[in-house]
Amino acid sequence: MNPHLDDWLSSQRMGNVKRKRSWMKFFRQCYERSIPSFGNQPKMDVFDEHSHYSFHYGVPTNDLRTIASWTLTECQGNERRIAKLIPLLWKRKGREDCLLAGFFLANLPPSAIQENVWMVFIHLLQKTEPVEIILEISAELKRAGHEIPNDDWFVAMAEQSTLWHQYAVLILSQSNTLSEQCRLLIVSAPKGGELFERIRESILVPKN
Repeated sequence: MNPHLDDWLSSQRMGNVKRKRSWMKFFRQCYERSIPSFGNQPKMDVFDEHSHYSFHYGVPTNDLRTIASWTLTECQGNERRIAKLIPLLWKRKGREDCLLAGFFLANLPPSAIQENVWMVFIHLLQKTEPVEIILEISAELKRAGHEIPNDDWFVAMAEQSTLWHQYAVLILSQSNTLSEQCRLLIVSAPKGGELFERIRESILVPKN
């Protein structure tokens, strides 16, 4: 619980706001009120030079869940409005933006998404994405009850490009069981960075 964030959200009324720009500004205000000092400025992620975030406030995941939950409750009946913000959040590319987009994707009703959530997710992915984000959102989708796609889906995804083949491996890391077909897909994926290779090894040779 973050009392600063909770108190501030309780005073806000955004349910009838239609302007996307207003929503994007609002989310950034939420991030500012989730960190210990309201004066903190967003920063590039100095922990991983390959993270590709445009900014990183350091907002705890639980606070982002609070923001997502408050927004969905505030816009109940108008969830399609929130679904349209997902690509905008992803494009802005802050760490918090990407995670918030994933939480929305995982928890919005099917009528708001109007497409398979896994398809929406992979079409958000660009040429460079933080591995953390793909893992976090894949786990969130699974946690929300969206079943991991079948083997044919992953095979078709891997055939699209080298990059999508690697992304398929990262998503498959969330699966509890792997078919022989998916294991072969993981083995044959193009070589990636150090973190990607550690993940590949952990899938193929899980440690007890």
